[in-house]
Amino acid sequence: MLMAGAFLIAALLVVVEVGFVRDGNPGAPPAGLLYTTVNETVSVGAPVGYHGANPFFAVVFTDSFQSTSTLEAVGAYLNTTPITWFRFGGIGDQYDPTTGIYYAPGPGGGVYLPHYNPTAWNFSWMKSWCYSRTPHCDWLGYLPGQENNTQAAVHAAEWYHEVLGFVPNLWQFGNEPDHWTHYGLNRSSWSTTDNLTVSGPAYATMVRDYLAAVAALYPSDQYVGIEASGASDYQNYIADTAATNGLSLSAMAYHTYPGFPGTNTLAEFFAPLASPASVTGTMAGMRHEVTVDCASCASIPIQIGEFQSPPLDIGSPFEYQYPTVPFLAASVVQALEANVSMFTVYDSQQLYNYTTGTLHPEGYLYQRIFENLTMGNDESVTFSGGVGGLYGIETANGASRSLLVVNTNLSHALNLTVALSDLPMGGTGTYWSWGPGETAPTSTSVSALPGTYAVPPEGLLLITAPNVTTPLGAAVAP
Repeated sequence: MLMAGAFLIAALLVVVEVGFVRDGNPGAPPAGLLYTTVNETVSVGAPVGYHGANPFFAVVFTDSFQSTSTLEAVGAYLNTTPITWFRFGGIGDQYDPTTGIYYAPGPGGGVYLPHYNPTAWNFSWMKSWCYSRTPHCDWLGYLPGQENNTQAAVHAAEWYHEVLGFVPNLWQFGNEPDHWTHYGLNRSSWSTTDNLTVSGPAYATMVRDYLAAVAALYPSDQYVGIEASGASDYQNYIADTAATNGLSLSAMAYHTYPGFPGTNTLAEFFAPLASPASVTGTMAGMRHEVTVDCASCASIPIQIGEFQSPPLDIGSPFEYQYPTVPFLAASVVQALEANVSMFTVYDSQQLYNYTTGTLHPEGYLYQRIFENLTMGNDESVTFSGGVGGLYGIETANGASRSLLVVNTNLSHALNLTVALSDLPMGGTGTYWSWGPGETAPTSTSVSALPGTYAVPPEGLLLITAPNVTTPLGAAVAP
């Protein structure tokens, strides 16, 4: 654990300057917008936990209906990021990989029709790619939840184990049960007119039955109890699943999209970070629901199984644009502080453009910033200079240290002066800076880290020091 007070960024006074935000990137503040630059006071607070890169960084991987060449390009990109966990997305319970049949509504709706496509999820490529990585990737697979058929769940598990030879590190029981409309029906009987929903107790019982049957054959398999579409909107699913299955589960997961709907202005876009819809707020709600009827479930790891703001394809003016970067970075800070065990971004297409083979801004965030963030002990960062919209965390692993600062304020740039730190100013290190109007972060490696840093509105700063010899908690003279 890190010691409180290990990091201090001190401000001597407030300096007001007239500045202009750089333009050239959609979603950036208008060119010529006035802002002030202030010296900000920041100090490290309490230790908040420990996170290794595995299993924290994860992505919903859009593998479905993609060409092998596209998957190879996406895989090559993902190899340059800290992402180690992959959750398949796209077709879910509609696909039966054991038969290679994908069920979809016919023209105009009605009965779901079978379509033979053995590579709808390209497991052969995925298996080869995962095994080419060192260490191998970890992934989440589906048991057919909506069918409520224990025999079908066992059959699926046997197929992954005995035929495919590529077993998920975690099983999930379908996806988002609050959206189910075919509960208890075989896929071949599904229709767009179905309205067969599942209650919380019924879902929890299904999980118990599936788990017991699969565990009897494969006792080492592990399970995420629910991939819920909200931490507080569907409490019965979460509470009932935890109470019925308890510590037989390796994790519980929820999905959150805090920027949806109302995100037409930048102020509206960033507002959820300081609201109950933030990771801080929803994680507290999720932890309550997991433990409300199961006190012993307090030790179950909580994952965010999907996160994005805004979600794909809602027509937001900020979709795929730079403002998603500080929003996502601030949310990752909140997730580290809240002890989220796995943070899963939705989805790989938000990072990498499958059509053009280029990176979106969030893709650079993972490749350049998160890839270089030291993962290990976490210590919260507090700001006391009066400027809102600031997020930060200090991390440490052995002799390596990092400080990540995110400024979501739209009217204030920061002049950060490092006065005392176990990231010794003057020592060897690298810092990355990024702001609106810049395609990607700029990195600077130096033999002597500077003592002050500029962080623009909507800006990010990452400082890393790889060889810190000062004991944790000891002050370094400015």
